Amino acid sequence: MADLHIDSVGGSTTSPFETWAKAATTLAGVTGAAAGDRYLFSKLHAESVATVSVVLPGTVANPVKLLSGTKDTTSGLTDLTAGAQITYTGTSFNLTGLCAYISGLKVIGSSASSHDQNYFTSVDNNVEMENCHSELSGAGASSAASPSKSGKP
Repeated sequence: MADLHIDSVGGSTTSPFETWAKAATTLAGVTGAAAGDRYLFSKLHAESVATVSVVLPGTVANPVKLLSGTKDTTSGLTDLTAGAQITYTGTSFNLTGLCAYISGLKVIGSSASSHDQNYFTSVDNNVEMENCHSELSGAGASSAASPSKSGKP
């Protein structure tokens, strides 16, 4: 299990993202993840991208965790605190994979046209979301959010 840091404020996007100084600046910028890894988001993370399409490598026995919290000095989190935010301005946000736990993440779709948010939409996938916020805004003529079709990891 590895801790993969994500921070739009101070990250340098230096693999393997093991400290805040080397943090990826976007969720999609994380490479080399494996089952059981923890994606640690600074609660001040404010990512803005066109679209998001990320496959998370978690398994039922070893789910990945996406956690928003207060940064420790060089690595890790001192607590779990909601606040990390991903805003996408294009038409889609897709998190797929087999199994994940997500805490404190805010996802905002802001588009001039229709947009979708999809979280683990396949039949055998599991995702647990706690203290998260999902928002669809903008002038889109149609919007849709698709939650997981299964239970907890």
